Amino acid sequence: MSFTSFLKRKNEQSYLLFDIGSGSVGGGVVAMNGGKPKIVYNNREQFSFEREINQKKLFANMIRALEKSANDLQKNGMPHLTFTRFGDQRIRNIFFILSAPWCLSRTKILKMKKDEPFTLTPNFLERIVNTEELEFDKDAPKIGDGLYESKVKLNAVEKKIIKIRLNGYELRSPMYKKASNLELSLFISITTDKIKEAIEKATTKIFGHNWHCEFNSFVLSSFIALRDSFPNKHDFIFMDVSGEATEMAFVRNQVILETISFPYGRNTLIRRLAQILKIEPALAESLMLLRLNNRIEEALKIVGDEWLKLMATVIADFAKDDFVPTRVFLTADQEIRNYFEKLINSQAINQFSLEGEKLATVSLDEKVLKNYYRTSDHDEVDPFILIETLFLRRVAQNLQL
Repeated sequence: MSFTSFLKRKNEQSYLLFDIGSGSVGGGVVAMNGGKPKIVYNNREQFSFEREINQKKLFANMIRALEKSANDLQKNGMPHLTFTRFGDQRIRNIFFILSAPWCLSRTKILKMKKDEPFTLTPNFLERIVNTEELEFDKDAPKIGDGLYESKVKLNAVEKKIIKIRLNGYELRSPMYKKASNLELSLFISITTDKIKEAIEKATTKIFGHNWHCEFNSFVLSSFIALRDSFPNKHDFIFMDVSGEATEMAFVRNQVILETISFPYGRNTLIRRLAQILKIEPALAESLMLLRLNNRIEEALKIVGDEWLKLMATVIADFAKDDFVPTRVFLTADQEIRNYFEKLINSQAINQFSLEGEKLATVSLDEKVLKNYYRTSDHDEVDPFILIETLFLRRVAQNLQL
């Protein structure tokens, strides 16, 4: 083997990736070799549908779906590596990407001005970040749900400084520079020890102990993937409609300014349809997909208006401090993607925006992101796993987030 080939093989790595949402768990086997990442195999396990949802049931459903996804990756996914250049390499890393309610996220724009210039050091930044983390931990029971009650132990998922400005200028290497004016954008996400330990225990049963496990939030992973894939899009809203929740992130000048979620997702919509039409949830789901008559259309308008009202409240709250971007990047299950895309595009925001009268949505799927990854021609790519793979590429290349 030539020295060049040796170096190339050294840069080749494969990973296991799990997307843990509020209505399903997706799994992926991903290979990296310095170029476009390859999704070798992916799956998705839906939670058992519940007529009435509570956190205990949701937690149990999440763990069951995770175990099913992990079992499938072990039996059907990892053997696919045998037929690639990664076949003789052992996977050592598992990445878990958490959506609401499994993690809470917060963005803070911190500003500091002093009469005398000060030197920016790692210790100085660490003190600021740790102070904000403590504040977030105190607020978690108020902004979270039953998973984050005051007695639970919290665990930091991410503490990332997205951008630093010194004396009004963004610098590539701000460390040890002197300034009298500091502005930094800080993103923090947390989970609980119970959630983290249960996830690790479920996968350890299947894969064993000799793994490095890393946790990240879906909001930050998606933001980084979007920032890298669409470098000219500086202002946008990222929106994820999952099983039990909708998560929104407002981005201005390539900085996450605010994240928020509300408890209305795909499964909520199905429950409401079943209530309005007085039918079983399974039939409501089928009718939602088929849309056979005026009655179902009328019911869909009612639930759509309910969801839009919650979204409009979030937008109006954000608009108190900033104008609203019109570009929306949407992730949602394939069967409901068009429905929510039309809902979002119907929302008038002219009173909140300088850019236009209505929102304009781009659904993130394999067609939109086709230039950024590789896979077998016949394989169907899970859009959530795809977005997280683009984030993972940056981690694998040891690039700054």
